[in-house]
Amino acid sequence: MAKAKIAPVTANDIDTLGALLADISRLTKQADAIKDRIKDSKKAVVEGELFRAVLVKQERTTYDPRKVELILGDKVSLVEKVTEVTSVKVAALQA
Repeated sequence: MAKAKIAPVTANDIDTLGALLADISRLTKQADAIKDRIKDSKKAVVEGELFRAVLVKQERTTYDPRKVELILGDKVSLVEKVTEVTSVKVAALQA
């Protein structure tokens, strides 16, 4: 089977990625501010002209990994799940 050809990464790709991530960050902050105002309003439903926002309340259970390790001791590996993660970090160049 032929291998798919991977296009080389260019300087323009990196600059585009950085600009996109900056836009996403700015937009996320704006969206989070609006979400906070919706939560503060305590209204179950808020409608706009095109969209409806519904306030959803739920409980989530989490576990403190350090306490679990203390309780399970050397058996902690029985409940551990290790996942390999590859990520890309982008930072602005200093002028």
